[in-house]
Amino acid sequence: MMTVEEKLKEQYNKARRTGNIVKAVRIMKQIDDLNKNKKEQETTNVKNICLQNLSVEDHFKAICLMNRMFIFADILETAAIEFREYMKKRCDIVEFPVIDQAIDVAKKARDITRIVDNCHSETLSDEFSEICDHINNMAMNVIYKEEAGLKKKIIKEHSEYEQSKNIENFEETKQRAFGK
Repeated sequence: MMTVEEKLKEQYNKARRTGNIVKAVRIMKQIDDLNKNKKEQETTNVKNICLQNLSVEDHFKAICLMNRMFIFADILETAAIEFREYMKKRCDIVEFPVIDQAIDVAKKARDITRIVDNCHSETLSDEFSEICDHINNMAMNVIYKEEAGLKKKIIKEHSEYEQSKNIENFEETKQRAFGK
């Protein structure tokens, strides 16, 4: 049985996939509210550590590196969920250990994202969300281009496979008909 937070995460991912950013932001706020009390203390600690121990340049570099980590975690989680759902619909296969591992890693990164996100303003969170969407779109354009070439290879493999099956069937029929 799914927890309320897990259900909200699924709704969030669906909203992001469909491009409904406003809904995704609202759902993320609900998730944040669920975890607010627990994370307030952690948030204060993270914020204090950053302010007390980092120069402006180091803080900037840390934020840039952190943003990359969160963007890739978001892309990984979305891709894993989409792949699992696609395979479930097409061939009733849900169990792929690599998908579960990818989702677990992305969820852990998302938990970190929420802790740090609480240190910033809503404006910064919205801007970060837009950056993630933009980077995801750019990455998907590159992926789509590569997939076009891959599709040609897969079509060829299927054609060769079908031809080999036809040859095998012909040989079997020939042996049965002529006893050779």
